[in-house]
Amino acid sequence: MGCDIHLFIEGKKSLYGEKRWVSLDKWTYSPNYAAETFEPEINCEHVYSRNYYLFAVLANVLNEDKTKYISNPKGIPPNLSKLVKRKLYIHRDNGDSYHSHSWLTLGELKKFKNKMETLIDTDKTDEFQFIVLNPLISILENKKNNVPWMYDSGDSDIRIVFWFDSH
Repeated sequence: MGCDIHLFIEGKKSLYGEKRWVSLDKWTYSPNYAAETFEPEINCEHVYSRNYYLFAVLANVLNEDKTKYISNPKGIPPNLSKLVKRKLYIHRDNGDSYHSHSWLTLGELKKFKNKMETLIDTDKTDEFQFIVLNPLISILENKKNNVPWMYDSGDSDIRIVFWFDSH
């Protein structure tokens, strides 16, 4: 038994004159002939498993140490990208129990990290509260800097969308 995170990266793209969230992850489409429904599986490259400290920092999930956190879960964003929405609903329809749905922009992650760095200078916090975010911030920065239509985008135009399961 444990808790896992399902995390996806989305960016805002101008499509047909309006900005929409689209998935920035690499997806694979695999036939699943063993399944009763013959529904294909869609899998994503960014899958983080069990890092309870990260869970606590991102959304106050499994926060037994009372770690400072960015935000309580915000729910599913109403403007979720089509691929991420499909992934969410395929698993919901299969009876998977997800909880603590949320999302955070790169700007929110950086703001929290900067706040924690300031507090560490005054010995008011533990350095792990921002170090745990470094790989995630790097991945988002890399996506923002390497996806051609994201070059001029701000930190509020790229986000992570995530939820948890408990098995």
